[in-house]
Amino acid sequence: LMKFSAYGESGKPALQNREPGDDYFDWASFSPSVFTAPTGQWQTVKMTIKIPKDGAFGYYYAVVFTPNNVKPTGKGNVLLGSTAVLVLLDVQNPHAKRSLQIVSFIADKRFYEFLPANFSLKLHNNGNVRLLPHGNIIINRGSKQVASLIVNTQQGSILPGTNRIYNVPWNDGFP
Repeated sequence: LMKFSAYGESGKPALQNREPGDDYFDWASFSPSVFTAPTGQWQTVKMTIKIPKDGAFGYYYAVVFTPNNVKPTGKGNVLLGSTAVLVLLDVQNPHAKRSLQIVSFIADKRFYEFLPANFSLKLHNNGNVRLLPHGNIIINRGSKQVASLIVNTQQGSILPGTNRIYNVPWNDGFP
């Protein structure tokens, strides 16, 4: 069991080991905790999280499946990999603060004669829970709407205290 935070502004997870004070690791248990996964067969592992009464806001687990007792054979390099499943746990609390700030909105060119056009929207989560922003960039020519571009099509969250950049392409229509 590990935790994760955001790596840079891309939203990619940065896996981290448990540190002193990370008591929420003790809330999680697995059944079974060790298993053998034969080739081509599914294994079900149940994760149980027992939240104490004083639990609040967000906890970000990374459940990492790592092979044990793997012995390299032959000569040359050996690559051993792991799989991580991210668990974003939100614990409801009346003191949750959901607050998002637009840091910047940038177009890749000053003027457009032809498409494509690309926009970069940088958001900051200044609250204390993760947020899943969504919405549209509306483009008008005079009073006529010529495009509605969806922001965050991959449905990526922003963790508290972090920035995230969403790239929004405009590929069809006429600028």
